[in-house]
Amino acid sequence: MKCRHCKSRNTRKNGKTKGKQRYLCKDCGRTFAGKPPKFSEKTKQKAIVMYLNNVGIRKIALFLECSPATVLYWIRQKHRKLTVSPEISTDKDIIEFDEIYTYCAKKNKGC
Repeated sequence: MKCRHCKSRNTRKNGKTKGKQRYLCKDCGRTFAGKPPKFSEKTKQKAIVMYLNNVGIRKIALFLECSPATVLYWIRQKHRKLTVSPEISTDKDIIEFDEIYTYCAKKNKGC
């Protein structure tokens, strides 16, 4: 059996839950059941594409036959992978507020 978290084959049996065999990964220490994932990566990608095309979370859940919480989890998971820390700039910034552009500059007054 291959670990679904770290893909290691270094696993052993670890009891049963609800009639299903559980396994323990000796490398990462996590447990998992021997069943395949409920939703494929293709289904998750379809949910992300639908969300980016302004389909509501409840409608996506209805179309893919899953819960809205699951769809929201997939969206947040994808967002975490795409998030990049912003570069901190000491230059002037442009702030847009109700179609008014304002230039702001930081004043370094020291300690």
